[in-house]
Amino acid sequence: MSRHKHGVFGYIIRTIGVLLTVSVLAGTCMVPSKVRAQKDLTVDFIEYAFHTLLGKDPEGEQYGFWYRNIKDGNTTAAGMIEMLSESEEFSKKNYSADQELTLLTKVMTGKELASAEKERYLSYMESGVSLRRFISDVSKTPDFAAVCAQYKITPGTVDDLESRDHNPELTIFIGQLFTE
Repeated sequence: MSRHKHGVFGYIIRTIGVLLTVSVLAGTCMVPSKVRAQKDLTVDFIEYAFHTLLGKDPEGEQYGFWYRNIKDGNTTAAGMIEMLSESEEFSKKNYSADQELTLLTKVMTGKELASAEKERYLSYMESGVSLRRFISDVSKTPDFAAVCAQYKITPGTVDDLESRDHNPELTIFIGQLFTE
């Protein structure tokens, strides 16, 4: 009887060992380590977006989350940028509207925003139009598509805007009616 106990115990230990090995191998195949992913441009984009918008490296779970979702097609570059800009970490940076536009333009186009456009969007934002409108507009530009092509990721767009974002001029007009 004691031989039977040891046999069952050994079988259970071996089974657990096999399951752990399989789970480790599956995990490393799904999310590459930084060494394995050095030539993976998705990793470069994730790091670039985090550095530009949040001033830091993505943490392990953040890195894995964004990597899997971009690679699996569950999110796009525009979706990631939108979510990062709406994150608590981004909010805690207390960026001015001008700084937000500058950072988002840099990450999305690699360029600076023309002063006339910056003034237009600052006016929109002062009147209640959200930052999502800016991200939506930039996500539809050839410059954004070019940045995404460089990283070989899907650009995507931000189309599910709030009512106030659909017609910024109307939002400004209505805002002026209530302030005068």
